[in-house]
Amino acid sequence: MRYTLISCVLKKSIPLTVLLLFVFGGTGSALEPISIDESLQIINIGPDTEYLLDEGRALTIEDLTRPGADRSYNWQASHPDDLRLGYVRAAVWVRFSARNTSGKEIEWLLQQNHFSMTHLVLYVLSGRTQVKTVETGVMFRYDSRPFDDPTFVFPLKLKPGEVNDYYLRFTNKYPMSINLRAASLPAFYKERDSMLPFLWIMYGFFIVMIGYNIILFLSMWEKSYFYYTLFIASFLAYMMHYNGHAGQYLWGNCTPWANNMGLIFLSMMVATVVQFVRHFISLWEYSAKLDITARVLIIANIIIGILSLFLNKYIWYGIFLIATVIFSLSLGYLALTYIAIAKKSRQAKIYLFSSALLFVAAMVFSLRALDIIPDTFLSSYGVLIGGAFQVVVLSIGIADKINLMRRDIHKAERRYRHIIESSTEIIFLLDGDLNIVSINNAVEKHLGRPVEEFVGKNFPGLIRDTWSERTQITRQLVEEQIAELFENKSSVQFRTSLQSHEKSEPEDFVVKLEYIDADDLGYKILGKVSPVTDDILLKYLNVEHFIYTMDNYLNNADLMSLRLTRNLVRYLPAHDIPLVRVAIREVLVNAIEHGNLGISFDEKTRALEKGNYFDIIHQRQRDPGLGGKKLLINYTLEEKQVVYAITDEGEGFDYKKIMGLDPMQENQKLLTHGRGLIMARATFDSIEFNERGNTIILKKKF
Repeated sequence: MRYTLISCVLKKSIPLTVLLLFVFGGTGSALEPISIDESLQIINIGPDTEYLLDEGRALTIEDLTRPGADRSYNWQASHPDDLRLGYVRAAVWVRFSARNTSGKEIEWLLQQNHFSMTHLVLYVLSGRTQVKTVETGVMFRYDSRPFDDPTFVFPLKLKPGEVNDYYLRFTNKYPMSINLRAASLPAFYKERDSMLPFLWIMYGFFIVMIGYNIILFLSMWEKSYFYYTLFIASFLAYMMHYNGHAGQYLWGNCTPWANNMGLIFLSMMVATVVQFVRHFISLWEYSAKLDITARVLIIANIIIGILSLFLNKYIWYGIFLIATVIFSLSLGYLALTYIAIAKKSRQAKIYLFSSALLFVAAMVFSLRALDIIPDTFLSSYGVLIGGAFQVVVLSIGIADKINLMRRDIHKAERRYRHIIESSTEIIFLLDGDLNIVSINNAVEKHLGRPVEEFVGKNFPGLIRDTWSERTQITRQLVEEQIAELFENKSSVQFRTSLQSHEKSEPEDFVVKLEYIDADDLGYKILGKVSPVTDDILLKYLNVEHFIYTMDNYLNNADLMSLRLTRNLVRYLPAHDIPLVRVAIREVLVNAIEHGNLGISFDEKTRALEKGNYFDIIHQRQRDPGLGGKKLLINYTLEEKQVVYAITDEGEGFDYKKIMGLDPMQENQKLLTHGRGLIMARATFDSIEFNERGNTIILKKKF
């Protein structure tokens, strides 16, 4: 009877008890509370937690702690180590309980051991009463954190025998990684202090290398150093951001910057390393298509990084950015492997060797960032080690590249110096004032004076005229050619006479000047001087007859005189030919000036005194009534004589007056011009004119 009563009471009370627990049941986790006592060091509390995905981000702490809430929501056991959910749009709730099993109050730390979390809220409940709420995350100022640490740490207390429930709400625009640990203060500081020296040694190393490469860039102006400096800086900035130290020490109180710079630095890191590799291996020399692809990747990463400022709230954008980074690095590594093997690029091999460790570490790091592999020392900090190794090897590699370039330049200099010094042509450089900067040894062979006597001399000052030092037309024509060179910035070629030995007659040379404008090297013009070579077929010449029509340009008079006398070498002594050439040139110049252009003797005299002689020439050449007139030149070379008939379209002149003058007496007057006919009389055996005076016939017998 007694046992029957007890049995009946139990049968009726158990359902009632279950009902009461359901209606008025506790709010804590169904898992056993974590034991907190004086022996606490650092423990991972993942196995003692449960999590809930709030897809709409609408749940509140009141929703989760109301009576009977556990039957409404699907709480799941957490992963034993870390809760890695990757990119999730949902808010993630985590709960656990903790009991102080000691006989005194315990101060302990709850740590979210991850450096990047957009928003994190901790709710502490004692029984059914909410006793504490703490809100933090990278969206808040760093100085508002409850504990000074790059991770998220909450100082907590438990009285003897007290049991508290803890709810945490996580939202993140980055991959969701939840790693909750309980720690005592001494154990926490001991672990942190053991890692900080390693991290700051690595940071300091990168900072030193940034300064080192900047100094090298400023001293050598080698672009590879500049781009490598940008890469190291962006790499360091990203690693400091990822490890939380950038927010802790640099920009943690600037929340928009701190919240967005991770994706920007990741994109800049890829863009700068691709740009560096382009220049380090001179990618365009190996493949234009690969170089274009590299440029596209650079631009794409920069644009994606900038857009992350505006699209960072979209989870798919972060996935797209990291996928772009992995694609860029993988494609770049394959391209470098191809260039190193197929093209045998020394720089590509150096880069592959230097980046092998970093590439593996970066892939591991990316998988770690995507929550595919667990968080370990190597997955978190292997990138720093690989980066340091790469920085050292590539710094040596850049120096090696520069040494190779210098060696190649030195070889090229020796090769070109040998070519120049071995040339039979006179090769020289002129500055902007036409002074000789350098000249090769051929000048000694052709002009009979050592190189030292020419360096620093003005090139037009070397021009000499066969007839007389007072005849300036040759130098004036050369100066006009040089003026054209500076105006058109191209090249000019002309024939002129240069004084060789002190007591010898001037010799004819062909001069070519090219405008190259190398002011930074101290010169503007490259010049070549070649001796006039004889026609090897000249010995077969019997009769030569040409008729030329020439316009009114003085340069053409000089060129025409050369053409009309080049084959006289077979019939006249070498020292007589320059006299014939100068005389013909003077007659041609007279026919242009006084015949076709109508410049009188007095007009030319005044123009020479004022220094505007060529201005008047150019003005008359542009005159429609004068500039279109032509010279007709009839030239016949025979075995016994040469005949030149030159006709202009001018009014003619009183040739009888000029022909009656005494050549020697007029030469003593040292006239600056007007001696064309006098020179012709002294050179040719016969001079005839037509009645009008606009045709002159010059004959010289052999």
